[in-house]
Amino acid sequence: MVMEVLRALEPRPRGCCVDGTVVMGGNALAVLRSHPEAGGMGIDIDPMSLQIARDHLAEYVDRINLVKGSYTRMSCLARREKLGRVTGILLDLGISSAQLDSPDRGFSFRFDAPLDMRFDKSRNFSASDVVNGLRESDLADVIYRFGQEKKSRKIATEISERYGS
Repeated sequence: MVMEVLRALEPRPRGCCVDGTVVMGGNALAVLRSHPEAGGMGIDIDPMSLQIARDHLAEYVDRINLVKGSYTRMSCLARREKLGRVTGILLDLGISSAQLDSPDRGFSFRFDAPLDMRFDKSRNFSASDVVNGLRESDLADVIYRFGQEKKSRKIATEISERYGS
């Protein structure tokens, strides 16, 4: 998918690109390699992903700012970092394989582990806290609204009966 990203962004030789979900830095690395004068900013809310990106992008530390934060605040972060004129933005939304492959993250059904699902573990509550803290009807609403699941009521009832939420 890297070639598609490069084609879509068409990074300017002296432009600044923002990778709003830098994760492990793969797309940012491709942009920096393809345009030796380009720079930018990589944002991620997940400290683990940000550290991996720092390692992968170490040789480009003078051309990219890696910032802990949310892509929803990218304009604020770009101003804070004095980024200048942004010529491209990339958002690769979703979850990474590294997050799914880590049992302690609680994103995957493959592991018998606590339900956590936080990108940033310093956040106050986990998915388990939400699921176990909601009334059955509210849980059904969350499943329907955010998961677009037509059987949300049935799923919430099953969770409630099995786990007593």
